[in-house]
Formats: sequence, C-alpha cells, structure tokens
Amino acid sequence: MKRVEQGLEQCRVKYQDTAGHFREVRVPSGEQLRRTEVMREVLEADVLIAAPVAKHHASGGVSLSMKGMMGLILNRGLFHYRYDLHTAIVDLCTLLKPKLTVIDASRALTTNGPSGPGKVVHPKTIVASKDMVAADAYVTNMVKWYGRSISPDKVKHIRLAHKRGLGRMDLENLNIKRLTL
Repeated sequence: MKRVEQGLEQCRVKYQDTAGHFREVRVPSGEQLRRTEVMREVLEADVLIAAPVAKHHASGGVSLSMKGMMGLILNRGLFHYRYDLHTAIVDLCTLLKPKLTVIDASRALTTNGPSGPGKVVHPKTIVASKDMVAADAYVTNMVKWYGRSISPDKVKHIRLAHKRGLGRMDLENLNIKRLTL
C-alpha cells in the first residue's frame, strides 16, 4: 500500500503545474474510472482524430490508439497505480472516441516499449479506420511483437473494448481495403 501512495504523490507533484489546461469530467460508462481530467482543447474540439505510432508497451502489450488516449488526460499514473490498466483504458475510450484513427505503422517499436531502445521493424503501413478497436486489432495482428504473432484477443484492452461494444476486433468479418501508393 505504501508503494501505491508514493506513486500517487509523485503523480500529483508531476502534474500540478499543468492542471489549468485540463478539466475534470465524469466517465459515465466507466467501470473503474469514474472521473478524470481531460485536456480542455480535446473537450472543446469539433472532432477528435487519433494518430498514434505503433509501439510495444511493457504494461499494456501494445500502445496504439486506445492506449494513446491516455496522453490526453492529466494523471496517467493513476491508471497504473489505482486501476486495472486495461479496464481503465477502455473506460477512457467510452469518453474519448475519435472519429478517425490513423496508426503510423510505417515502422513499429516491437520490444522494450514504450521508450526503447528496442527492435524496430518496418511494415511500411498506415492504417486508417473509423473504428479504433479495429485499427488497433489490425496493427496488433499485423506486427510481430517480441518476435511472435499476437492475436488481438490476447491484448486485454482490445478484447474488453470489443466486448463492451466500442468497436470490433474480429478482423475476418471486416471489410478491409488495402491501397498501394
């Protein structure tokens, strides 16, 4: 318990200078995450577009569009200290729903993410979708993480988001179009 309290205090100190740029909001569909502070600009925007870079994440498995939504909130540390990370990611995605997801998988950090150094592969692919769960599932399936193929249902937040109806991970049933430039 002491470690959790120390982690929470570090998070409070780290983010106190930027607090004015965020607004606390309720997460009505949150199972664990009930409130969070979101960037004011995001809350006031006409449209939200997710544009992550494909990378491995030691705690989340992959860091793609859903995990990337954590970058829009004030205190990401709470996701690691107070909640089940994957459930909190999905809770946040019930609130922050991009109209378009564009994942840069032209290269992907496949080990030791999110900060590396690690192995970088070059799939030379950009994935665009109105469905962030499908986009994350596609990239998860497309890239070998730590040298092995991982099906999207093995990434807990992708599986939970699919089950909660936030999008689809059943790639075999989706209309996927590939363009070559």
